[in-house]
Amino acid sequence: MRAAQQAEEGWTQYLARLVPVEQTFRFVADDFVERLKAAVTPFAQRMGTGRFFVRVERRGMFGRLHSQEAERAVADHLIDLLASRGARLTTDFGDPDWIVACETLGAEAGVALLDRAMRLRYPFLQVH
Repeated sequence: MRAAQQAEEGWTQYLARLVPVEQTFRFVADDFVERLKAAVTPFAQRMGTGRFFVRVERRGMFGRLHSQEAERAVADHLIDLLASRGARLTTDFGDPDWIVACETLGAEAGVALLDRAMRLRYPFLQVH
């Protein structure tokens, strides 16, 4: 992507954003939050004391999934996990060390942990 942008490839203008996906899972509305918590639990190994936020970008399941509720539940889950290991995480939307990104499409979800270095190296990675 970076090479295509630098070469001014025309198709890059049509991409609004890119989010890498490390893991995918299927879900039903009733188990989404628990499945998401399980999917992001390994991220805690790569995180430490610092600032973060969780973003759930939902496509589909309108009225059945609530992005903000899921974001809050997953953030609390990660804060508790890190606290049990002696690390302190705080929520910060302005200048986070990590962003936990979840993208859903219907009943499928993909998750990723974007650290500051990755976001600086690849500025086209966007999480809204």
